[in-house]
Amino acid sequence: MDCERNIELTSEEVKNLMIRVQKFNSIRTIDLIIRNNPNIVGEFDMDESIFANVETELLYADKNCRKWWNEICEKYKLQKDLGFRVDYESCVLTLL
Repeated sequence: MDCERNIELTSEEVKNLMIRVQKFNSIRTIDLIIRNNPNIVGEFDMDESIFANVETELLYADKNCRKWWNEICEKYKLQKDLGFRVDYESCVLTLL
């Protein structure tokens, strides 16, 4: 039996999620590059202070994504521990 449930989101809600996810993914990419090649900062003659707070920024971006989910759960009366996916084009949130 399929347990999925669809909820239509507003375009603004989807836009807010996209912004948060893109920020998280960007910071995560920088974090992975630095972890895999810590000399990259010197190779590109960049100031190390730029990268000093990457982990903090990553945690902040993650919390921001979770905040979006908490707001959606509150608005649509959903359980916070459910899995979900979002179809950005159709603005549909599917609970898994």
